[in-house]
Amino acid sequence: MITDFEYLPLFFIVRCSEEVAIGRFYRYLSMQEKLPVANSMHIQLVNMHKKVDQTCATSRNRHSYIDKIEWLYNNVITLIKHFIKHKTKQHEREKTIMLQQVMTNPGEIIFREVPVPEVKENQVLVKIMNIGVCGSDIHVYHGKHPFTKYPVTQGHEVSGEITELGKNVTEFHVGQKVTIEPQVYCGHCYPCRHGKYNLCEELKVMGFQTTGTASEYFAVDASKVTPIPEDMSYEEGAMIEPLAVAVHGVKQMGDVAGMNIAVLGAGPIGNLVAQAAKGMGAAKVMITDISDLRLAKAKECGIDVCVNTKNKDFGAAMLEAFGPDKAD
Repeated sequence: MITDFEYLPLFFIVRCSEEVAIGRFYRYLSMQEKLPVANSMHIQLVNMHKKVDQTCATSRNRHSYIDKIEWLYNNVITLIKHFIKHKTKQHEREKTIMLQQVMTNPGEIIFREVPVPEVKENQVLVKIMNIGVCGSDIHVYHGKHPFTKYPVTQGHEVSGEITELGKNVTEFHVGQKVTIEPQVYCGHCYPCRHGKYNLCEELKVMGFQTTGTASEYFAVDASKVTPIPEDMSYEEGAMIEPLAVAVHGVKQMGDVAGMNIAVLGAGPIGNLVAQAAKGMGAAKVMITDISDLRLAKAKECGIDVCVNTKNKDFGAAMLEAFGPDKAD
């Protein structure tokens, strides 16, 4: 039986008389702009009933109209049955099949149908809502990433919604907004045991050495999932991974409150590093690049001093921005 909310109007078929059910059903289809023939047949049914009510000329005419109505009813019922059958198959297929991106070779991307992954007991199933394109993804596209082989499914800056929980997962709930940590590490080597899993001896990153998230659904260990606020957009959620890189980098400096910080390079990560430094209390932040476009974006993001070192000497810019003590 169809239970999806979209198909609730179909229950009219068993909730009332056949005549009323067909009328309601086809009016619904017409409102949804589905099966144009349905609306046409519904109009014919209404007109036939009017004629039957108005025509009593001869018994023969009346029988003729009744025969036509019966023929129309039979066709309408057949259409309803076919529609239900089609939608049921489509609904079941959508639950088990999904699209997945695959880069087969540099510069060649296909989308294939694959089964929706089954969720293991410590995993969650995430409906992928947004994926960022990283500079490393572009390197893969051009065949210039030294640690990626083809074919590969990309996607490591991501946000989504949990649609299913493994039986051992209790800290999340269906419908929750999340992002995914893309590093896959062993947890047993020396770096992992000392909290340096980014240096894992068997490190793999989703989208490079193992399957990325570029599919409609993605099954992942619950330990790699981080909830995001409900009022955060999925676009913002997909930015958490590169932002985490920036925040981690700034934290390597210790407490930056009150410091003068210089960031070399105003690409996405450099921009986020500069923003993170300001957010963590830096007194003044200068960022440099040779791209006016990137420097304009940095200025838009609130960075104090933006310098194109193609046009201005770096040392002179440091003195101008921070004085003789320069940057910390």
